[in-house]
Amino acid sequence: TINFQDVGSANLKSIAYTISSNSRVLTNWITPSTNVSGYSEPWGITWNAWAEGSNQLSVSLNDWAGNTTSQIIATIQKDTIAPLIANKLSTSYYSTRWIKATEDWMSSIPITMDDQQSYLKNISYKVSYNNQIQYEVNLTQNAALREYATPLTISFSALTNGVNEVYLSLNDHAGWSTYQKIYWIKKDNIVPTIDSFANSTDAKYLQWYRILPSFLVNSVDIDFGDSAWSQLKDVGYRVYNAGIPHEFLIDQSTRTAYTQDWGIPWQNLYQGTNNIEVFARDNALNESSLMVFTVLKDTAPPENVQNIPLDQFSPWYRVSPSWLSTVDIDFVDTDGAGIRDLSYVISGNTLRHTGWISQNVNNRNYDKKWSLSWNDFEEGSNAVFTSRNDMILNSGYEQVFILKKDITPPTVSNFETPTQSKFAAWYNAPPSWLSSINVQFSDTGYSGLN
Repeated sequence: TINFQDVGSANLKSIAYTISSNSRVLTNWITPSTNVSGYSEPWGITWNAWAEGSNQLSVSLNDWAGNTTSQIIATIQKDTIAPLIANKLSTSYYSTRWIKATEDWMSSIPITMDDQQSYLKNISYKVSYNNQIQYEVNLTQNAALREYATPLTISFSALTNGVNEVYLSLNDHAGWSTYQKIYWIKKDNIVPTIDSFANSTDAKYLQWYRILPSFLVNSVDIDFGDSAWSQLKDVGYRVYNAGIPHEFLIDQSTRTAYTQDWGIPWQNLYQGTNNIEVFARDNALNESSLMVFTVLKDTAPPENVQNIPLDQFSPWYRVSPSWLSTVDIDFVDTDGAGIRDLSYVISGNTLRHTGWISQNVNNRNYDKKWSLSWNDFEEGSNAVFTSRNDMILNSGYEQVFILKKDITPPTVSNFETPTQSKFAAWYNAPPSWLSSINVQFSDTGYSGLN
């Protein structure tokens, strides 16, 4: 109650009030006309007349003598707006993603809170799992902040595997409160499981193959699972050959388990030793991997390594060249099962001769010198081939060189008669027959006259 009094003799004439705020000035009559020495009638101001924020209430009195009195009565703070939250974190960080470890954005989450009237008092965030509050962190207590923009930090290690919901709780000095879920974190740091029923010491994993073995035809019994949280994203295997991994997928569907038998296509394996590692990834990208067995693939025969200079094959030979008794052609079965047998074939114009270089080599390399018999070559061009078998009967056959043999000397055919008188006469000038001597030369062998 506020009473008004005119202690003079003229009596009160009018009384008004004024509400002043940052946004406006509002004046209204308490009584526009009166003629009393004191005014004690109840009067009031509607709630809507007050502006948001700080309002200064003053009254103004006039008497009939023209005297005026103005006085500030009170300051009224009005706040009808709850604190506001502006979440500036992109949903791409958390909306559909499962997360296996702390990420950079968790240490600086851009969220702004403000209250422009009575100001922020208490701020906290709460982490809820399965509708149960797991923990609460107080950010401010009994503060008076128009804005709070300090980035939030969430401890990933404090979160529970599963869906963690983060709520902001804030109130202001007018008693308004805001409680809002700002985001959620889907945590999964549990790796998928792998159950292998393959025994890497079985004989089938220790022998060489030149065609796809039956145990790789949709018969690999290795299961994968992820029933905890994010579930399987993909499962597959890696083929390690010469230390280099080659990755192949078996399945790419979200599921809790993959238990059907699967296979490895022959073309996904490489010449030599293939170490097979299986892996499983979940939707949080946790990965499990396990080396399970080895596949030994060999589809290539042993190879020749030519060490004889090529110019040794150009000449014609009338006697055995020295290198024929120490033939310097090696054999290798790189990344294969190893060399079993080596032989040669000499193919001439009419004859064909075969012989062993070595048998039961049982090694990936053969670098001993070997010999060929001069007598096994016939006159003319002789092609020499090598035949190579490895331990699982991959075979190779190819020409390695040509040896040209000619042991028949050229012939001379003399159609002149040595007793002719023209060969007994003396001459002081060239005789006419000197330009037409009837002697012929020929080579019935193969190399031709030189």
